Amino acid sequence: MSINGHGDPSAAESKSGHGLLLGIVLAGMFVNLLNVSIINVMLPTLMGQFTITAPTAQWLSTGFLLATGIVIALVPFLAKSFQYKTLFITAMAALIIGSVICAAAPGFAVLLVGRLIQAVGYGILLPLAMMIVLAITSKSKLGSAMGVLGIAMMLAPAIGPTLAGVMITITSWRVLFWAMAIIGLAVCVVAVATFSCPNPINRTKPDVPGIILIAAGLSAVLYGASTAGKSGWGDPLVLASLIGGVVALAVFVVVELRSPHPLLDLRVFTNHNFSVTVSITMVLQMAFYGGLILMPLYFQNVQGFSGLKTGLLLLPGSVLIGVVGIVAGKLYDKIGLKPLAITGTLIMAVAAVFLARLTPNTGYGYSLATYSVFALGVALVMTPITTAAFATIKPAMQADASTLQNMLRQIAGAIGTAVLISTMSTSATSFAKAGHDAILATNHGINTAFILTIVLCLVTAAASTFLAPKKTAPASPEPTDDTTPDTLPTSETEQVRQANLTLV
Repeated sequence: MSINGHGDPSAAESKSGHGLLLGIVLAGMFVNLLNVSIINVMLPTLMGQFTITAPTAQWLSTGFLLATGIVIALVPFLAKSFQYKTLFITAMAALIIGSVICAAAPGFAVLLVGRLIQAVGYGILLPLAMMIVLAITSKSKLGSAMGVLGIAMMLAPAIGPTLAGVMITITSWRVLFWAMAIIGLAVCVVAVATFSCPNPINRTKPDVPGIILIAAGLSAVLYGASTAGKSGWGDPLVLASLIGGVVALAVFVVVELRSPHPLLDLRVFTNHNFSVTVSITMVLQMAFYGGLILMPLYFQNVQGFSGLKTGLLLLPGSVLIGVVGIVAGKLYDKIGLKPLAITGTLIMAVAAVFLARLTPNTGYGYSLATYSVFALGVALVMTPITTAAFATIKPAMQADASTLQNMLRQIAGAIGTAVLISTMSTSATSFAKAGHDAILATNHGINTAFILTIVLCLVTAAASTFLAPKKTAPASPEPTDDTTPDTLPTSETEQVRQANLTLV
């Protein structure tokens, strides 16, 4: 099987094998993302069982985020040193081992160790999944393949909280971790037997200074951003973390540009298409978190719904994102990114206008419908813009591009969460001081945060107007078996030239 999905002597066998491989990757992503999304619902139960405070319990999420960020940065080096199959099985093994430790944990410290081990697997799989899809999919079908992968990326976070709420209600939180281990084991067994996606190996010495700098920088920035929403941006620890992290990352950039064997090849940013789409993706990620974070807070803290009912109310919108994401991927293959990005972000902005007008008396049917429209906008743009980032990236740099995109999305998500939560808190506090009750103050804070979401959506829509329209190229024959991973078809070489790709 060729590593770029072209030139296989048996087309039918290749398509069948690629379909099975995509299914394995989809299942692995789904169970890992499901595992990520269940923890917040567990926190109140865990606080009571282990007699710990909320800040201590929150380390199950914060520690996971920090460990994931560090591991993600190592994936390009790992991908050049090991086969994708080895990395995928390692990622699933980390999920299985971590889940077993969590399920059997006698205390909080052991539970945290299990979560950190799970984070290793998630950090490997997040960029690896995209790398595998890019390796087995032709450019003309990339949007469709990313749409399928988007099912896991959108549906699992939606189903997770609802599933966790149901399981905690009828049984124990430990059952959830046992379930993660069993599902992970099933995926791992299938992968051992059928996974086939050979990749070139080019082992080099590890870039130790780069590893230290990016680990320190990412940890500090992610910790500072994730803490700012609760402690405020003026908190000394938050400021020290953010400033120290930015300095460490700046030094990392200088070191990597001078290194003969960098941990991450930052020259990928000289690709204009990649830089623009990733920048837009970061703003879009922040806007997306407007609905993802604020709607649960509105349903629970303003309308007084249980966590289970909140999860059920949000489920249709999340399912819509997964389903429409597949259609959007296929549309991207036909019409390109620009019309989808502009349409999707404008739909998000219009829906956010109505979400910013929610009150304690708003019917949940209206709230649900409005959020579903917001989700429709997200679905139209999220998969296409993720796909478009790789449209002109050479296979040799796909590992670096995938890692950097995922890393920056993690940072954008953390910053977006902090900005939205701090905006909501500040606005709610001011409203409460004016004499309004707690529910009205919370509602006012959520409305204010949705206004910020509108701004983010409009900024994304405006930036999307600068995206290049899809260019039609004359049909060219599929490359033959001797096509190397670094070789692009003629039409794609022209796209690279037109995008001013200058890899120095």
